[in-house]
Order: sequence, then C-alpha cells, then structure tokens
Amino acid sequence: MLSMASSATPVFDRSFLLDAQLEFVVLGDTHFIHDPEVYAAGNDSQDPRLTRMWPARAEWALRLAAALETSFVVHLGDLAQDYPGKPSFVKARQAARQQLRRCGLQPYHVPGNMDIGDKPDPTMPAEWVTPSSLAEWHDQFGRSWYSFDRQGIHCVFLNSQIMNGPLPEAEEQKRWLESDLDEHTGQRVFTFLHMPPFFAGEHEPGLGYYDNLDEPARGWLLGLLRKHKVELLFSGHMHFAAFNRVDDTRLLSVPSTTTTRPGFYEVFSILPPDQGKNDLAKLGFYLVRVHKDGACAHLVRTGGETEPAPAEGQTRRLVTRISRDLPNSPIGVYLRLPLTQAVDGVIAWPDSVRDQVRNDYPFLACMELGARHLRAPASDLENGLQRQRLAMARDEGLQVSFVWLWSDRLRLTEVVSRYRDQIDAIEVQLPGTLWPEENCLRQIMRCRDQLDIPVTLAPLLALERSPGKYHPRARVGYRATELAELNQHLLQHDTHIDRVLCHVDSHVRPWEAMQEFIRRDALSQIGHFDFVVQLPGLDEDAQANRAAEAVLAAALHSGCRLFLDPLVDLDRTGDINHGLLDRLSNPRPAFHTVRCMNTVLFASEKEFQPMADKSPETQMLGVEGRMRRLWLLLPDAGETINSTALDGVTGTGRETLCFDLVAGTSAAFRENQEELRQRLSSLRSPTLLMQETNP
Repeated sequence: MLSMASSATPVFDRSFLLDAQLEFVVLGDTHFIHDPEVYAAGNDSQDPRLTRMWPARAEWALRLAAALETSFVVHLGDLAQDYPGKPSFVKARQAARQQLRRCGLQPYHVPGNMDIGDKPDPTMPAEWVTPSSLAEWHDQFGRSWYSFDRQGIHCVFLNSQIMNGPLPEAEEQKRWLESDLDEHTGQRVFTFLHMPPFFAGEHEPGLGYYDNLDEPARGWLLGLLRKHKVELLFSGHMHFAAFNRVDDTRLLSVPSTTTTRPGFYEVFSILPPDQGKNDLAKLGFYLVRVHKDGACAHLVRTGGETEPAPAEGQTRRLVTRISRDLPNSPIGVYLRLPLTQAVDGVIAWPDSVRDQVRNDYPFLACMELGARHLRAPASDLENGLQRQRLAMARDEGLQVSFVWLWSDRLRLTEVVSRYRDQIDAIEVQLPGTLWPEENCLRQIMRCRDQLDIPVTLAPLLALERSPGKYHPRARVGYRATELAELNQHLLQHDTHIDRVLCHVDSHVRPWEAMQEFIRRDALSQIGHFDFVVQLPGLDEDAQANRAAEAVLAAALHSGCRLFLDPLVDLDRTGDINHGLLDRLSNPRPAFHTVRCMNTVLFASEKEFQPMADKSPETQMLGVEGRMRRLWLLLPDAGETINSTALDGVTGTGRETLCFDLVAGTSAAFRENQEELRQRLSSLRSPTLLMQETNP
C-alpha cells in the first residue's frame, strides 16, 4: 500500500485572493490501479513504468486537495482503472477508497464509466450499466443522483452513465432532476457529473463517440441548464481540460490527476510524450471559489508529482488570481497563433466516428495567467470559431483589441460597426510611416466618437535593421524619441488618440526601455501607452527574467497595457521564439513568473514608483507603492546575486515575503534574516521580495 506520510504536508498561500462565500475542490479520474504490472501486461503497449506511477500521482493530488481545507470536495468519477466485471475490480475500488481516507478526504461522488459501466452505446468498449453494478454503487455510496445546499449554492450531482439507458433508474433520475430544479428556481445552481454533455459543439455526434452524452439526454439536459440558468457544470472523463458555454452556463471539463488520453492530441502540431498518455503538465484539479457576483475556478497543477521534495521553512504554494478577479492587471498577450485551434479527429479506439478536437489550453492559460487583454488580428472576426472563443474570453474578464492594417481602401468605421458588440478596442497600424494621414485620422475619430471604441495607433515599419539579423525586420510601435513629433502632428490635425503602441527593442532591457517613456514631456494629444514586449530566442531563464522586468516596469505606468509576445512558441518562422506556452500549450517558466507577479503586484495597489537599482549590474530592481515595497531579483545564468544588493532588504526587522516566481511559491522570513540572505545569495531564477511599508 502506498504511503506518503514522510512527505511534507503541503501548505497554500491564499493571502492575495478575494474573500469567498464558499470554497470547494473538484477533481476526478484518479484511476487507481491495484496491480500496475498486470494491468500494463494486458494493455497493449502501455509501459508499466508509467502506470506504476498512477496511484502515487493521485495520492499527492489528493493530499493537495485535502490541504486546501475547503467546505467540501467532489470526485467526478473513475475511482479505479478496473471496471465492473474485471477480476480485480472489487479490490481496486476498495484500495481507491482507502487512498481517499488516508489522504483525509471524504468527497461527494458521482459515478463514472469505470465505476458502474459505459454509457448505453453498442460501440462502447465495456458493458453498459447493469442493475447489479448500479445497486452495488448505491449500497456503497448512496443514491447516484442527489443535491444539497451550501452557502446559498444549490449543488446537483447526476449519474451520466444511465442517461439514455434502459434501466428504470434513468427515468427516475430524470423526473427527480426536473422537480429538484423547479423547487430551486432562482437559486444559484452548480451541477456535477462524469460525462460531459459535449466537447466541441452541442450538435456533435453521440453514437460511436466515447466522450459525450448522446441524444436525447443531451438536449434534455442542456434545455434544463438554459431554463434554470445553471451557473456552472463540471464534468470529468476526458482527461483533457475544456471550456464551453450554453447561454448562461459555463461548462468546465476537469483534467485527470493521473494521466492524459491520446485521442485529443491530434489538435497539437508536435508529438506529445508517450503518444499523449503522459503529458504531466496537464494533470491537476480545480479549486472553486464562489463570490456574490460569480465563481472563480483556479487550476491547481499537480504535474504528475509523486514524491515532492520537503518544503523549506515556511514555503507555501501561491494560489494566484484569474482574469475575472484581477481588474487592475495590465497584462495581455499577443495572439500570433489563434486563441483556439480545432481539427478533425482520428477514428481510433475507443471511438467509431470522426469528430472535431479542439485545443482550449491557450484560452484556459490566459485566464490562469490573470491576463486582462488580448491582441488579435481583425481577420479573427471573420472566423466563426475564433469569434466565438474570443467572445467567451470577454465573458471571462478579458478585453479584446483587434488589429487593422491601414489602407485607403479600408472602410474602418463600416467594418468595426459590423462587429461593434464583440470589440473592446481597435489598433490601427500604419504601414511604412510614423504619421497618420488625414483620412486615417478622420476614420479613427469616427470610430471613437460614433462607435465609442478606444483606438490605439501604431506604425509598422518593415525595413528596420535588427542586431544579428541579415535581413530587415518589421518594427511595430513608436520609440520614445518619436512621441513628441507624433503629438505635434496630432495637435495640428486637432486629434486626440486614446493610446499609442510603444516599441521595446528585443535587445534592450524592458525595465530601461519602458521607463524612457515615463520621462517624456507631457503629451497633450495622447492618452495611455500600450507596450509589446517580445520574448526572443530559446533561453527560458533569460525569457523569465525579461518577462519579470517587463511586468515590474508596467507597474510604473498607470493605465498602460503590457502585451507579451508570443503566447505560444513560434517554431515555423525565421525567428524561432519560445512563448509563454510551448506547442503542447504547457507553461514555460516565463508563464509562471508572469502569473505570480501579476497577482502580487496588481491584486490591490494600482500605482508604484521606482526605487534605485540595488546593484550596478541591475540584478535587483525595486518599486514602492503606498503600502508595499517590492524588489525583483534577476540572477544571470550561472551567476549569483551580488551580496551588496541585499543590503537594506535583510536586517530591517520587517517580515519579508519571498516569492520563487518560477516555482510559484512564497516563504515568510522575519526572525531569521540571515537564512533569507543565504537563500537569496544562491538564487537561480527570478525572485520577488515584498515588505509592508507600515507593518
């Protein structure tokens, strides 16, 4: 039997989160394997080295869930890998339940296909739910459809596996749900079940498709969601995160804590690890925090951990805010690749039909990052899928700016008005020139005045020399030295521009370049600045440092927006760049660096002032707000922080919070400042320090 008693008990830092009226955890698909070697031997090419890890991965995830100490925990089904009828099924389920108890959890359950049987479809790889398998579940877990109220939320749990089936309990559940929802009309409702109603679209095939409810149950359930304005629906089964909407209802597919499934990886353009069975970065569960005006689902990534290193001192795992609850954040991303990509899937076991596969991970990553702004080409408005997904992003708290290239043939007001209700702002790029012509300014003014659309202005200069490049590159955005002349040009045309896009050269440090714009003389005709900061090259450490600098510099510009470029790796171009996400949409170190800084810097205060650099190598940069001082430590590759840079931070007697930005952890130091000094002197990744100015 697995035992992790020797591992450190995980601790979470939720100090930057808003107060919530209710917290709960949603996890699923733990797939306990009673004997991994025996399972692998009968599972074609499944490597026992991988399956041996499944119970341990689940164990650590369950310990994390227990450490959050929420009001309740929901398990979305598939407790064990063995299904009814297998010789080891009973033992596997018993071991899975013992694992839950050992980890300190007594979750609310819904049954999955591995628990009681497959959905009623003659193409499924296992037997349908039988009277005996359902009765056994009811004897051990209680009725498989039920509800309860908690802190004003009505929670509904359903048995998806019997829907559309011949058992009398299917009709009994149907009548019960209709009555239960009628009795709670007007109340906030959250729903939990194993099988998602659909994945890529509500009219997708059901017969022969392993990962959804078939009709007529799907249409019946979606009709109830619409009628009763159900707020959230959580499902498992796919081992692949997804996000959908049905009118007012948000549908979240919860990842597995144990393994991923190959079929969905047709959507990615590179080969996944182990054919898509072992993509560890996608494993995790959700911490759900309910507020009066909505609910936030925070992804807790488990990363396939099985034996985490013991925590040092007071190290805690930082829970960061998401887009919905970070209104002060200036962070945005540039969508060089579409926000969502979809392809026709493969007909491979256990499916018998071809259906569409969609990649929602960049979309979900933007929310996890706490981003508030997206910058996308205007052509995305002509693409039905992108238009739909960008509209969903707006519903989740992100604002979308669409980019147009200026041309005399462009009827800007006309095309913008066509999509007015889907646009938060526009960016007009001027090919080959710094100064907008009169016709361009006239159309910009119409968009702003007639359509109430904020406009950003940017030059696009294609023949810029770039250090280390043989051919010229395109420069998008103004340099600080060009703003005075632009302001004069706008003044002569009696035009005021809401925002201008500011260029930060890829070979210049963002901290220095972005502050240069602050030092410009007052600009009467220009509102705020948008910055685009690229993450050039393939050095992940350098990119994490560069992203951290840019975010800290953005804190000095009240009202600015910072677009990090690119969101996803660019590997099919002359300039190969890592992004915040790799081509499997998994986070790189820069992603976690930005995610943590975004919450720490912008969860409360809006305005900061720079502090003097603490070392001649500018390894340590500082900002000061009304309530806090923050220092960013940026160790160079292979170099430690200069000890003199730490003077004035340690030894103050004040509590210092130390954030390891890549690891996503925090640690508090007060009494033992020498311990803090020693820790900082050996840093290898960007770190943020915070002290209260009036402790």
